[in-house]
Amino acid sequence: DKGIKFKTAKLIAGVYNNSLKEAFINAGTKDGIKENCLIFNEDGAIGRVITVNDHSSKVLLLNDTRSYIPAKAISNGNKMIISGAGENLLEIKFIAENKEPETGEVLLTSSEANLVPDNIPIGKIVRTDGENYQVRPFADLNNFDIVFIYLNE
Repeated sequence: DKGIKFKTAKLIAGVYNNSLKEAFINAGTKDGIKENCLIFNEDGAIGRVITVNDHSSKVLLLNDTRSYIPAKAISNGNKMIISGAGENLLEIKFIAENKEPETGEVLLTSSEANLVPDNIPIGKIVRTDGENYQVRPFADLNNFDIVFIYLNE
């Protein structure tokens, strides 16, 4: 195990309207950044890189409805896919096993699909009606400054 390699970057600008949830950071290909790198801060996952330039990158935030990220429940490891639900909410789109997640369950990233590192906090299930599951991210996706970029190998 080589440990987690990451780069620190600063937010340049953000687009937070009804349909777009994107941010721009001051790190790019010259810093080793590639598409799909996970972005996180001290609170948890924020999004992933979707476009890379020499000295900057565009990040698709977790709450954007185009965003999908592999996740797992901390209590039983149940795998799932988390999608953006607008505002500052996420939702569970797919659950691998027939184990219904409960309100209060903490979700972490899952490296199952080799897209993101394991065990970065995502958020907590705040509401469920048995079919729909809302997740509140731990990171404030509308208010962050310094981020870490996980450098995929």
